[in-house]
Amino acid sequence: MAAQLLSEAYRVAFTDVRRLALSESSAARLAGVLLEWGTAESIGKPEMRLTMALTHEELANLVGCARETVTRLLGQFRRQKLIAVHGISILIQCPEKLERIAA
Repeated sequence: MAAQLLSEAYRVAFTDVRRLALSESSAARLAGVLLEWGTAESIGKPEMRLTMALTHEELANLVGCARETVTRLLGQFRRQKLIAVHGISILIQCPEKLERIAA
């Protein structure tokens, strides 16, 4: 059991470091985070929806950019109809396009 927990903690840390180190842009890192969380929360559901429990500042720290950049990118993703935001709920409307941004 302890080995499984340690393995999962390592996997999460590795994914976070890889996202920060290999993504060329803030948009790519943010898109990757949204897709990862959306996928995790939507298992067995017809739509990809996630609950955003972080502030823009906390999300910016996670993806390695400024809070203003996260706010601007989320607005851009909304205008492009990639996501829809309803309070703390984010619906990923076009995961294929977000995947292309994250790649």
